[in-house]
Amino acid sequence: MSTRKVALREFFLSTIALCPPLAERLADAELGTEVEATGNYSYTCDHTHGSNYFLVGDAYAFIDPVFSSGVMLAMTSAAAAAETIDECLHRPQNAARALKRYDRLLRHGPKQFSWFIYRVTNPPCANCSSAPAMFFA
Repeated sequence: MSTRKVALREFFLSTIALCPPLAERLADAELGTEVEATGNYSYTCDHTHGSNYFLVGDAYAFIDPVFSSGVMLAMTSAAAAAETIDECLHRPQNAARALKRYDRLLRHGPKQFSWFIYRVTNPPCANCSSAPAMFFA
C-alpha cells in the first residue's frame, strides 16, 4: 500500500482486475462506500490476567486475520486459562507459579507468530536476529 502511485480506489479496482475470476464475479458490483485502507492493526495487552479475570484469544492479542492464527491462539489460551484456574482453585499454594506460567505462555504464542508473519511478509535481510519493535517485543 505504501508504494502505490495511484488513488486508493483505483488501486483497489486494479488489484481486483489482477484476478480474472474475481473481476468477473464483481463485474456488476458497485462500491457501497469509499475505499479505505488501514495500517498495522495488531495489538497486545500489557497484562494477561488480573483479579477475577483472564484474557484469552483476541481479548489479549490480535495479530493478523490473513494468517488465521486467531482460532488456534484463542483455543490454546482458553485451555491454558482453564488449567490455571483449576490450579488456583484447587491448589491455592501454587497460584503464583500457575499465573506466572499462564502469563509466559500467553505472551509466547503471539510473539512467535508475529515473528513468523514478519519473516513471511518482508524480504530476507542480512541480520534479522530480532523482530522490529512493532511486533510484541
